[in-house]
Amino acid sequence: MTRDEAPFDAHPPFVINPRRKLFEAAATATNARLLLVAALGLTFWYVVGNAVDNLFGAREPRAPELVYGHGPQAVLRAAFARAAEPAVRLVGPFLDLFSIETTLKGRLHALVHALVGVVIWGIFGGALARGAVVLAVRGEWLGIRPALLFAIKKGRPLIAAPLAPLVAVGVFAAISAGCGVIFRLGWIGRGVGGAVLVVPLACNILNAVILLGLTFAWPLMHVTIAAENEDGFDAVSRSFAYVTQRKALFAALALAAWVVGACGAVAADLLARLVVHLAEWSLALGGSDAVRAVLADSHNIGATFWLGLVELLVRAWSWAFFWSAAAAIYLILRFDVDGTPWFDIAVAPPETPVATPDATPDATPDATPDATPDAPAEPDEPVAAPAVEQEIDHDLTEFTLLKPVVPLPDTDEFENLAR
Repeated sequence: MTRDEAPFDAHPPFVINPRRKLFEAAATATNARLLLVAALGLTFWYVVGNAVDNLFGAREPRAPELVYGHGPQAVLRAAFARAAEPAVRLVGPFLDLFSIETTLKGRLHALVHALVGVVIWGIFGGALARGAVVLAVRGEWLGIRPALLFAIKKGRPLIAAPLAPLVAVGVFAAISAGCGVIFRLGWIGRGVGGAVLVVPLACNILNAVILLGLTFAWPLMHVTIAAENEDGFDAVSRSFAYVTQRKALFAALALAAWVVGACGAVAADLLARLVVHLAEWSLALGGSDAVRAVLADSHNIGATFWLGLVELLVRAWSWAFFWSAAAAIYLILRFDVDGTPWFDIAVAPPETPVATPDATPDATPDATPDATPDAPAEPDEPVAAPAVEQEIDHDLTEFTLLKPVVPLPDTDEFENLAR
């Protein structure tokens, strides 16, 4: 993979204000291919999640479902919940895993759900992150197949990056659990356990820092791999560093993304309700009141399928926006910390044909083999125009066009000019 620097004049709005890309993420999420990838990821997640629920005989808490027929107040109340749904759903199983009241079966259930989410959204989240990064930088969609192939090729770091910090959490938790065994030794164990309580407290200070960092840096890990083509360790270290070194900026960007996502969720939800309402109205012109009964009947497979598809697309927008906003936040943080231009991403190297001696158009049978390549050019030969250099200001707000760089004449030419 090589680095790709898009033409600077190809994206003048972002050059003027880099943070504008965060607000453009709402429009980016409406890309049909992004929506399709997000819908595929949600479908796989729902199917596997339901299988896990049936295996354990329990059901994972789901996000509020769309209930058509309510007024706009319901949409406004659910807007912020809808915008935060991807983050809440990804972190939810881990909250059950670390809950004190959760039983052993419940912890195992939560652990399996957490691993399923890491694997599925490692692949589909990586594809969405790659597509969002290329779309933000180049203004064009990468394509569903290349995005998914990239995610599958980088599947190991995409899946391992969020799990790597949990290994350290497990080590510190094992040390704390060993201290907890001491309390089983009766009154002596309670006394000794109280004395060594500082050990689990110290271990879980580190665990708290790791888990908080993982909660906020998880989406940035996928974007790091998508933008830099790095391995899992580099993705973890870079994303943690950006979040910890720019806490205030990251919090402001995350809050702004939440507000923008809520506004977009309102628009998507209202559009879906309008589509369903107009479909019901137009069908009622010919089917009377029977249409409403059919749409409200959950046993009608056809109506349930198509209404479920509308709901799936609404949800897919939230997930597409989640990864698009993560891509914009990553590019802004990377520039603020490292000074790396926003348009600098890793791309596949272009295929260049290998030149052969017979393929050169200038080769002739009469060419003399002892012609020296370093021979100076004839005086009457035209000299190629010097290249024009562009200097890009590092604050991404302006660029200047410098004068052509003209090579200085050699010493003999200076003597001729002097005569």
